[in-house]
Amino acid sequence: MHHLSYAEFYITNVCNLNCDNCNRYNNFAFGGHQSWAEYRDQYTKWAELIDIEMISILGGEPLLNPEFIDWVKGIADLWPNSFIRISTNGTQLDRWPELYDLLRQSEGRIYLEVNHHGTALENTIESNIRSFLKGEIATEFTTNWQWRRVWRDQWASISDSSWPYIDDPELFDTLPKEIQTEYMSHCPDFDPATFKTTHGNRHPRPSVIQDSIPVQDATGVIIEKQMSNHFMDVAVVFDYETKRLTLHDSVPEEAMKICGFRICHAFSRGCLYKCGPTHTLPEFIQQFPVDITPADRNLINSYQPADPSWTTEELDRFLTGLKNGDAIPQCKFCPSVPNRITINSGLKKVKIAKLPAG
Repeated sequence: MHHLSYAEFYITNVCNLNCDNCNRYNNFAFGGHQSWAEYRDQYTKWAELIDIEMISILGGEPLLNPEFIDWVKGIADLWPNSFIRISTNGTQLDRWPELYDLLRQSEGRIYLEVNHHGTALENTIESNIRSFLKGEIATEFTTNWQWRRVWRDQWASISDSSWPYIDDPELFDTLPKEIQTEYMSHCPDFDPATFKTTHGNRHPRPSVIQDSIPVQDATGVIIEKQMSNHFMDVAVVFDYETKRLTLHDSVPEEAMKICGFRICHAFSRGCLYKCGPTHTLPEFIQQFPVDITPADRNLINSYQPADPSWTTEELDRFLTGLKNGDAIPQCKFCPSVPNRITINSGLKKVKIAKLPAG
């Protein structure tokens, strides 16, 4: 049995919002839901091969997938020991009346992460959260598995063998200054001060993402509100004046050094992908007129995700590459220079003509 600390299940390209520089390109009218019924058998095989500590179900907006509840129940049944986070924009919480009871019955194993991207819809989303939850709201937790897990994963992906290892983010300021600077260059949203306040043996369940606010209602249903006003630059570059879509042309190893997807390995269409761009870019260039060379188009489409029918040797080699953070040729399409872009959520998609279907 292999082990992943974290994996994403990507279930739809469809999103009702336009968040500037979305890292899954859902600010465009990107189409395509995935069916749980279609891929259930493949994921059943994966559950026999890989144990996952933390799972995220996302898109797009996952609550827009017509089989959303089937996805949540199916993944929870196949990985009964995993924590499951549903990453949503919070605008569709009334779409699935059965969702609340599903979260309540999970006793905290399944929870919502509601992303506030900018402030335009903040009041609407906050109202939706309050309507969804029931009873008194608590904001403090005794569990601390999540923030230690994220710290461990990010440390493993960023550090090199010369760095001392610390397993507690509260000790961050004991590191040499040059290591702190290097770490912060990769994780600019990490706030060491977040980890400085403890209450006996209780922690406020901090996240490595600044301004992440967890809330819990009287029945134990958890929502973690993530306030994000910036995205890191992503593969797809859109010129608003010329309406031209292009991709970056980086040295893969340089792009991998600042990669925001280092630990975001993703299951999509029954296969395991290194990262978000490796599974979204092939679909994106089918739907939109991206200005790239035939060679680059072939490179995007040539990526081979892991399949549950692979041999043990093939799967070992693939997972070792993931855990080592190895660059792949397709890394060239992501930026090699970090660039934080201010974002805001809106309801209008980027206007650009899509390619004819097929």
